[in-house]
Amino acid sequence: YLHFLPAVITTLCMIFLVDHSVPPVPMQYFKADVNLWYRVLFLGLSIFMVIYYPWRNAQFLKEHRKNIDNHFSYHSDRISLKWLMYVNIGFVLTFVLTFGIVLSRRIFGIGVLPIYIIDIGLLFFAYSISFLGFRQPVIFNEHYRELINASEKKQAADTKAKTSDTRYEKSGLKEDEAGQHLQRIQAYMAEEKPYLNGDLTIQNLAKALDIPRHHITQVINEKLGKNFYTFVNEYRLEEVKQKLLSDEQKAYSLLGIAMDCGFNSKSSFNTFFKQNVGMTPSEFRKSGQGEARP
Repeated sequence: YLHFLPAVITTLCMIFLVDHSVPPVPMQYFKADVNLWYRVLFLGLSIFMVIYYPWRNAQFLKEHRKNIDNHFSYHSDRISLKWLMYVNIGFVLTFVLTFGIVLSRRIFGIGVLPIYIIDIGLLFFAYSISFLGFRQPVIFNEHYRELINASEKKQAADTKAKTSDTRYEKSGLKEDEAGQHLQRIQAYMAEEKPYLNGDLTIQNLAKALDIPRHHITQVINEKLGKNFYTFVNEYRLEEVKQKLLSDEQKAYSLLGIAMDCGFNSKSSFNTFFKQNVGMTPSEFRKSGQGEARP
């Protein structure tokens, strides 16, 4: 409710404190009259909101992207919420452009009316939130979100404490049990190859192994120093490398092999391959060797 305070404050001031007998003068926003304080207040709150909320939204989206790497084995705009970042940028650009037009009209006396830019920006904003928001699938179910929220709170507390040794001290997972979980997870990955499913999530793995999701996250994070996304895609990467060096697979395209091994997009495959092997998939195939170039 605190986020409604600026609107409440300015509305109450407009109703009860502003002297409505003094008409506003166009192009003289800072004219020294009895209502100057209100215009300065309104401008200050507007600038604050234009700076603070896009920055805060960007922080939330950044944390969200970190979070999904512990739950999904693939990247997609529909789970990364990239479209919300575009809305964020559009929101900022609308106000920056409006401010520039106001200055242009004030200094040079040219430019369209600022209200047109604001209307176009609001139209874009309404379209994005309504249409794109309506098409946005549910990323986590209610139970899943509760687990994630608890995990985020724990991570915040861990960051504040600045110690990794006690990160999961309240998870209830003992050291020997963690080792057993890791062995089961690695055996399952090697034997059943669930990573060939491009839509594999940590929830799928937890259900198949009957291991709590947060325990799998803890084991992969602590024992291997990785997130779920990296853990799964390393298996996919090894599968791809074997097929690229196989004579039987020479007739298949790089993308076809990547898709067969669980990657679900060309860009994510190429990026992950280059980061972990040191060369592109085509260079690796041409080299005909299992080691990256120095």
